[in-house]
Amino acid sequence: EDKQDRDQITFTSLAHYPSVENSRESDQAEISYRVQDNPNLPGTLILQRKEVPYFWNAKREDANAGFVDLADNLISFNLEYDDGEKYVPAWDIAAQETLNKLPKLVRVTFTVQDEDGRQQTFQTITDLPMSESIGIVVSPTPAGSPVPGSNQRRIPGP
Repeated sequence: EDKQDRDQITFTSLAHYPSVENSRESDQAEISYRVQDNPNLPGTLILQRKEVPYFWNAKREDANAGFVDLADNLISFNLEYDDGEKYVPAWDIAAQETLNKLPKLVRVTFTVQDEDGRQQTFQTITDLPMSESIGIVVSPTPAGSPVPGSNQRRIPGP
């Protein structure tokens, strides 16, 4: 979600590693990154991360619970998404122009401030190999009904 210098993102991943041996956790998890105001250092932000291994229950718990601080000296945190032609500031797989697709690349840019007030900007770009159609059909029709001409099933719309 584009929020100027305070972007946030939530996605699912198959890279979860159970925190307790023999736990009943999948390798799938919902991961979120967000920024919050830093109450101890005005003018800076805190970058936070949350990993929910039982993502189907993620909406049932307190939305603010479980976040871990990664950095407390951020000035900005920006995400941009490559649609194959240009970078765009936001990505929504339910929006008409990006329906059922993931971006080809995600550019992460953040600026930190050291204890002397100097700022430094870092940037990285990550490739999303599954950037072609992800096979989800968003439709207001009942879940589980077949999609004509395919082996896909409909999921409930927003």
